Amino acid sequence: MMVNGEKMIIGYDLSYRYAQISYCRVNADMPQTYAPVDKARQFNIPLCLFKRNGVNQWFLGREALAAKEQEEGIFLDDLFRQALENEEVAVVEEMFEPIALLALFIKRSLYLPGKECRLEKVDGIMFTVPVLTEKTVALMQQLIEVVSKFRNARFLSRAGKKAFTIISSVSPRNFGGRMC
Repeated sequence: MMVNGEKMIIGYDLSYRYAQISYCRVNADMPQTYAPVDKARQFNIPLCLFKRNGVNQWFLGREALAAKEQEEGIFLDDLFRQALENEEVAVVEEMFEPIALLALFIKRSLYLPGKECRLEKVDGIMFTVPVLTEKTVALMQQLIEVVSKFRNARFLSRAGKKAFTIISSVSPRNFGGRMC
């Protein structure tokens, strides 16, 4: 992970139901993928949130699924599709922009691999999405604006075995020749 303040590059593989997080130091040779269950080879993080009633306490992923069964509150899934369709979401008596909920998931999940992946230590971010359309690119650009001002961003699409780089933000860089 982080050594002597080195910057990190984070990669999110987003689907409609799950996310996977990979990360590496800028000068590292190989990325690591976060496993939600310690020492398991299960890398999927459910793409969902749970908000506890009466307090501003949010859970994500497996914790959200567990809280849904045990706590009083509201369970939110389908975050990627709702953000793509720009469908406002009602949480108790408050309306949320769907991009804000997806951004909340991203911001909170950055801490899952460890404190080294805090926003201020992230030098670049890459998102892989199920399908790449103009709508998806616009969503990813908006997501990066909401989450933080990353100097480097990439968007990719999964298309069988092919991945296409579609757009780079402000100051593109090739991450030292490594795409993590």
